Amino acid sequence: MDEETKFITLHIRTDKQGEYEVLNKARGRELVNLLDKNVEATGTVKERKGKKYITVPAFRVLE
Repeated sequence: MDEETKFITLHIRTDKQGEYEVLNKARGRELVNLLDKNVEATGTVKERKGKKYITVPAFRVLE
C-alpha cells in the first residue's frame, strides 16, 4: 500500500431499517460526495453475519 491509498467505509442510515454498508461498486462510490445529504438509494441488499450491505446502481438527492 502506498502513501496515497485511502480506504473509507460508507454507510446509509435509514429511520426504520437501520444501517447499510455501501459496497464500492456501481454508483455507490459517488455517494461519498454527498455526505450529510438526504438521498434516496435503490439497489440490491444482502445480509451477512448480521450486517446489511447494499450495491447502489441508482440514487437521487432529496431536497
